[in-house]
Amino acid sequence: MSAHKFPAEVRAKEMDDFLPELDAYYQSADAMEFDGSEIKKVDTAGMQALVVLAHHLRQEDREFSWSATSPVLLESAQCMGASDVLGLPAA
Repeated sequence: MSAHKFPAEVRAKEMDDFLPELDAYYQSADAMEFDGSEIKKVDTAGMQALVVLAHHLRQEDREFSWSATSPVLLESAQCMGASDVLGLPAA
């Protein structure tokens, strides 16, 4: 399984660019692996999209994990209270 690599910016204005690719990955993989190593900017809308994705995966009893994370992703998730939902360690 290859990991889905997120772009450097996971923000509202970039969602039209990365959501279709993420949806295709969602449709094709039973267990999902994410690579957030390149994330340099994430806003509230971007974090919400990640939380909704994690919630849906859990509802469907599908596994997901992170192969890599950036400090920005970890810090943003912690600040927004989303670390546990996303399965991320504390920053």
